[in-house]
Amino acid sequence: MNVTINDVAKAAGVSTSTVSRVISDSPRISEETKQRVRKVIKELNYHPNAIARSLANKSSKTIGLILNTEAETLVRNPFFIQAMTGISQYAQENSYNVMFAYNKSEDGDLDIAVRYVNSRSVDGIILFTSRTNDKCIDFLTRNNFPFSVIGRPDQTEGVLWVDNDNFQATYQVTNYLIM
Repeated sequence: MNVTINDVAKAAGVSTSTVSRVISDSPRISEETKQRVRKVIKELNYHPNAIARSLANKSSKTIGLILNTEAETLVRNPFFIQAMTGISQYAQENSYNVMFAYNKSEDGDLDIAVRYVNSRSVDGIILFTSRTNDKCIDFLTRNNFPFSVIGRPDQTEGVLWVDNDNFQATYQVTNYLIM
């Protein structure tokens, strides 16, 4: 049987809103009450309903990662694995989840982005590479939805993106060999 917030409130002798505030570590709740409620939460093995919390907080605590056609070949690339590991690790350290989606067509990528935005199932999107005149970037920009791009997109104004500076890297390597 799943333990509910009502069960915790009843066992702790407080209201459901107090339990919610304890979970959120609200300064409005005394330390004594927090300790009592946390003890009951532990005893009952209560885990807050993520969907209910996302509705109440207007945050899903989830980042969407959209992998496009090019990502299929990147699976064999160590950079891809390191990037995925870094994204996942940082998300977990900040109590976020990562939702991965993969599609082979640009329209499919756009469908995923539209679904993520309209359903509010993610708080932001990472596009793993972009296309020329990328429809996802256009859609996300028009909808003022938080996103970033791994790799330099062709349209950079107002877009958060990260990429290697291959020119500088090759310059430094060549300079080292010549000097």
